[in-house]
Amino acid sequence: MTSWRATTPQPVQDDFDALVTLASDWAQHLLKKQGEFFPFGVNLSDEGQDGFFDAFDPELGEHPESMQVLDLLYEGAAGAKEYWRAIAIVADVMFEGSDAVRIVAEHRDAATALVVTMPYTRKGMLRKTVTYGQTTTQSGEKLTWTD
Repeated sequence: MTSWRATTPQPVQDDFDALVTLASDWAQHLLKKQGEFFPFGVNLSDEGQDGFFDAFDPELGEHPESMQVLDLLYEGAAGAKEYWRAIAIVADVMFEGSDAVRIVAEHRDAATALVVTMPYTRKGMLRKTVTYGQTTTQSGEKLTWTD
């Protein structure tokens, strides 16, 4: 199977690497600190500045369903895509029977999205000791830059 790197231009690879690292680091921080997290997004502006974005709809209340938050994140990303060259949406999911961090990274200059999945287990007092399993990476469907 051909690696995504073999078909992706170097500048796009660099942007994906930066976004996935930022997203992964923040997700791991939240898991260690809180034991869980709501979905969130990271972005890379046209100028190369990285940042975070989240989603909130007061009509959904303080504890909306994760799928509702994901929908809002993608809506926000689509609304800002003319200012951003890449985004990543991060969620705490179940993957093959295990908790996992899922990062879906998109780039306006890439043909497909990059889906990174990091299974993890929580142990210890308050289950805040986190051990990560084998990370997988595969291509996925773009939802932001679809035209």
